[in-house]
Amino acid sequence: MVHQWIAVGWLGNGIGSEVVSTVVVRDFALIIVLVVVWTGCSPSEQLTEVPTTAPAQGSQTIPPGATRPTDPPTSNASVLAPICDPLVWREAPDDWYRDEPVYRDLQYLKLEVGVYAATLEGFEAVWTNRARHNWIHVGFVDTNILERQRDLEVAFPGEGIVAVELDYSAAELNALAVEVADRLPEGMATYQTDERTGTISIWVGKVTDENRTALGPLSGEYPLCVAGLIGDQIGEAGPQQLTGDGWRYLAETGQSIGHTPRIITNSDTLQDLWTELRLETPVPEPDWETEIVVAFEIGLGGGSCDESRFDGIVAEEGLLQAVVVDPKLLEGPPQGVCLTVYRPYVYVVTVERGLLPAPPFTVKSVHNDTWDAIVEEDLR
Repeated sequence: MVHQWIAVGWLGNGIGSEVVSTVVVRDFALIIVLVVVWTGCSPSEQLTEVPTTAPAQGSQTIPPGATRPTDPPTSNASVLAPICDPLVWREAPDDWYRDEPVYRDLQYLKLEVGVYAATLEGFEAVWTNRARHNWIHVGFVDTNILERQRDLEVAFPGEGIVAVELDYSAAELNALAVEVADRLPEGMATYQTDERTGTISIWVGKVTDENRTALGPLSGEYPLCVAGLIGDQIGEAGPQQLTGDGWRYLAETGQSIGHTPRIITNSDTLQDLWTELRLETPVPEPDWETEIVVAFEIGLGGGSCDESRFDGIVAEEGLLQAVVVDPKLLEGPPQGVCLTVYRPYVYVVTVERGLLPAPPFTVKSVHNDTWDAIVEEDLR
């Protein structure tokens, strides 16, 4: 195949995927604060007809091609192709949600929902949405979405689960990706598909108005968005650095820590981590007065997306997050196909206490909202 899939989840061979689907992709979710008024009734009790899909929100809009492949849009040469990062996943209507339950650790429930939903007509994907209290979203195409909502309510009474109508199936997007690959300008490549936004990502390297304009005509014919390096995501090709602004590299391994970041503040816990990860290097001795240790688990795929490099820390109000890049993407367009498998990979680094936000704050691994760690203690 000519398109690339970057996996961040799985179904059947593991627990706790970010997305359970036939195609699983890397994404950057735009977090939107939504105020929901709950009426006390279930979605299927409130609605008597099949609802329309809730529109995507954000600074970019879904391209005209995201209606259905049977209704092709017209050429759109005068506009900039939208950037993928701000595109928001499809949602259910607002009044299908409640303010609770608020999920933090729901890997088993999500896996169970994925297995059950695969038996329903039109099933495509399962994912969680941090902006909706990590409610489980189940995407369908070509089906009665109200009936699917009722099915989910019966199977999982009281749980935060909604049925979502998608624009495209994975198979439809993949077929379109094959078509568009032969029409891309030189230096661009079909990168990934995502049913949740109904788009095909096109890798352009560094995102510029020039390459967005070059994709303008195609974005009028296909549901495209532009993927690439933006602003501070742009780094230099090269090996793993051992130090950076406020952090020090300690170790990396293909073991798992159960997805959720670990925050370590003493030598005994660090020794336990070293044992758990089966690290053969000596246990380091951080200066606990001035720094803590954080272990971040990221997901690697197979094939051509099997490399990563820890590049730094984002520390801002309410958030501490890892910055991890694929070093091969800094050298040029993706080559070959990324396999849709999940392989755990962990980076262990020190972080200066002076960088830490005031509590409470979220410690976040890359591209993953489900497994956030919440820190209530002041570690500064």
